[in-house]
Amino acid sequence: MDLQETRKRIDAMDKELVGQFEERLLAVIDVITYKMQENLPVYDSRREDEVVAKCLQYVKHPELKTYISSYVKAIMDISKEYQHDYKEQQESVVSPKNK
Repeated sequence: MDLQETRKRIDAMDKELVGQFEERLLAVIDVITYKMQENLPVYDSRREDEVVAKCLQYVKHPELKTYISSYVKAIMDISKEYQHDYKEQQESVVSPKNK
């Protein structure tokens, strides 16, 4: 095993993950826009359970399921945080707070 080569592989994967996560966050804007229009909450436990279950079906190494479940949940937590921030920002544009 060459540690430097392994780190280069991980760096390449990290680069891909960042790009994909950035795209995911941009897609989340469509989700929160819809939720705002329909007056729906940011958090939907049923949907989150579905996402985790679906992602776990893609796992090729069962011993990694616990870690991948945690990873997917962390991604969704960040997505919810972004949705809350985006919603707050949009609401402040629509009705600015009085100073």
